[in-house]
Amino acid sequence: IGDAPTFHGPPVSLSWEYNPNATEERELEQYEDYRKSVPRREKKAMRLPPVIRQHLLTENMGYSRGQIKGATDEAKRCAKQRQKTVERLRLQPVEEAFEKIKRFRKRNLRRERGECVECVSGIWTYRHVPRHTRG
Repeated sequence: IGDAPTFHGPPVSLSWEYNPNATEERELEQYEDYRKSVPRREKKAMRLPPVIRQHLLTENMGYSRGQIKGATDEAKRCAKQRQKTVERLRLQPVEEAFEKIKRFRKRNLRRERGECVECVSGIWTYRHVPRHTRG
């Protein structure tokens, strides 16, 4: 079971374990020549339908339906959160502009009230200056 956020069935991930007897070793140049002769697959051709993923996880990997459902629900929750984050990113410039305006207004309001404003090393500090000492 994987942890990739998805809306489409249980998440799966690749394992680093492999069968050395079923593995071919090739020189890099030999592999590059092979890759040039074989057209690349489209993303659509590399997708595993949810039914096949579930079958692989239950039959080949021994996961229970409950474990798969839990992982599926968690993946959907994470995918929804990621979707919300992406949607909010579009509004980020507007939110930053409002924050800048709020800081500007707050600084000016403090000046009008007679508070001394100074910036030391990028940190704004405010202290009240009594009316009788104001110049």
